[in-house]
Amino acid sequence: MMDEIIEGYCCQGEWKTAANGDYIFAHKDGREFFLKRFQEPKYPEEGLSADFRDKKIKRCEQFSQERRKIIVALQQVSQGNGNILTPQEFFLNKPYYYQASLKSTQQEATISQIVKLPEEKRMLLIKTLCMDLMKIHSVKIVHGDLKPENILISRSQNGELICKLIDFDDSRYSSTSSQTGSLFLSQKSIFFCGIAVF
Repeated sequence: MMDEIIEGYCCQGEWKTAANGDYIFAHKDGREFFLKRFQEPKYPEEGLSADFRDKKIKRCEQFSQERRKIIVALQQVSQGNGNILTPQEFFLNKPYYYQASLKSTQQEATISQIVKLPEEKRMLLIKTLCMDLMKIHSVKIVHGDLKPENILISRSQNGELICKLIDFDDSRYSSTSSQTGSLFLSQKSIFFCGIAVF
C-alpha cells in the first residue's frame, strides 16, 4: 500500500480520530509533522443548490481566514521562543482543511517525577508555562485545549527540564477583549500546576 501524499506531506500509518477531526504523522522536506484534518467545515461539492453551496463556501472562507490569522499571530508571538510550538501551515485539499505542526519531542518527565524536583525547578516550569500563555493571550488568543497532555516537558541542550506548549488545533480568539493578558486554565491544567508546585 502506497503512502498517502497530501500537499507534499507523506503520511505515515493510518489516520486516527481526535477532537473535531483526524490526525496522522507525516514527513515533508526531511522533517516530521503532526497533520490534522478538520472534519468541519468541509468544502462543498458540486451539485448542491446555489444558495446552500454559497453559504457553505462562505463558512469555509470565514473558517480559513480566522485559522490563518490565528496561526500568523501565534508565529509572531513565538518568534525567538522555542517553548511555543505553533502550527507551521494551514491549507485546503478539497474537501478538507488541514493543519501541519512540527512533531513534538517525547515527554521527558511525568507528574510523579516533577513533584520530586527541587522547588525552584518546579517553579521555573510553572513560570515558563504562565509566560507562554500570557504571550498568546496578549494577542487575544486562547489555547482551547490546555491540559497536561499538551504541556510538554522536554530537555534543553544543557539537559535542564523545560516546559513547552503544544497542540494549537483548537486555538481561537477570546470572546471579550477584557480577558486579554489574563490566564485561562482548565481544571486539569490547574491540577497540573498545583501538583508541580506542591
